[in-house]
Amino acid sequence: MTVEQPALERNRSGRRDRLTLWGGFLSGPVIHSIYFLIVYVLGEFGCLAGLGAVTVFGMGVILLVTVVLTVISAAATLVFGIGAYRRWRRIRSQTARWPDDPGGFMSFTGTWLNGFYTVLILLTGIQTLFLEVCEWV
Repeated sequence: MTVEQPALERNRSGRRDRLTLWGGFLSGPVIHSIYFLIVYVLGEFGCLAGLGAVTVFGMGVILLVTVVLTVISAAATLVFGIGAYRRWRRIRSQTARWPDDPGGFMSFTGTWLNGFYTVLILLTGIQTLFLEVCEWV
């Protein structure tokens, strides 16, 4: 004899499951887009506003904010990627036909997208450690 979950509880669990699936799938591109826009606007308008000359802890403000945003964004995409990888492994162990399952496909693709965007975020942010941010002004 099995005990069934109430319909409301099943619905909440299914909704949360779908949200985490979509979160793992879309988090990398969304986080990278937001990160890139913030860093680009900060670099462009920060230099024009004179923030390149302001230092905190011996580092320029633009460099410091870029490094902090890079670490936070890369960590977030990495965490979402690990979550998508765990989901993919769970789905793959439950069924041999995981590529045909939408959840399996989205988890597999989310794993690779998050890994790709983690590397892309790190490559975008690491250049500020070696190049002068406001040299052209």
